[in-house]
Amino acid sequence: MGPDGPIDPDRPDALPGGVSRRTALLGLVGAALALGGCQVRPLYAEIGAGPGGVTVMDDLRKISIPVTTARLDQVLRNELIYQFTGGGEPAKPVYTLRIIVTTIQSSVAVQVMSQVPASYILTLTANFQLYRNDNRQTLLTGVSTADASFDYSSQRFANLRAKQDAEDRAAKVVANDLRVRLAAFFATHPGGAGATPVPLPVAPTPVEPVPSSALAPGRQGS
Repeated sequence: MGPDGPIDPDRPDALPGGVSRRTALLGLVGAALALGGCQVRPLYAEIGAGPGGVTVMDDLRKISIPVTTARLDQVLRNELIYQFTGGGEPAKPVYTLRIIVTTIQSSVAVQVMSQVPASYILTLTANFQLYRNDNRQTLLTGVSTADASFDYSSQRFANLRAKQDAEDRAAKVVANDLRVRLAAFFATHPGGAGATPVPLPVAPTPVEPVPSSALAPGRQGS
């Protein structure tokens, strides 16, 4: 029996066991209020994370990125600056983030009649190095990649614009990845404290090309 008479299980607002939907809803609200004291701290929260109350965002705001003249490098740099500081240069940078950007493109579809590529996949690769400015200690190195596709047509300007659009999309993906990886680093090493110096990878020795004359018949040594 309910306060208003017998509970009818066939009522649309009744739940199994004779519990009304209104009662169940009130129970859920009460449980949510009881859990109000639990705190979920996001990665970029403005909370003290280390000595002196240094936060992840504080560290990201202290990263400077060298200026380059290449268009795609500038796109990636601008996207990172926006994500780190909201658009401004750090007043007193503590860290420097160096990035080497390379791209390759490969055809994924070919027009049947003309045998000309109809679309491409562009792969952007960013090798990065984060180091302190005071002692030049390398704190973090790594590689981030992203793919973006674009269509190829008979219009030269349209092809250029489509390629640049693909580069911009790939640069944004890489920027998001770098922000997350740098934030994760500073979350465990506030202010860079406790970070083990990372050795830079050794660049491969360039191989000298073999002159074509050395491979031609009749040019062998007697």
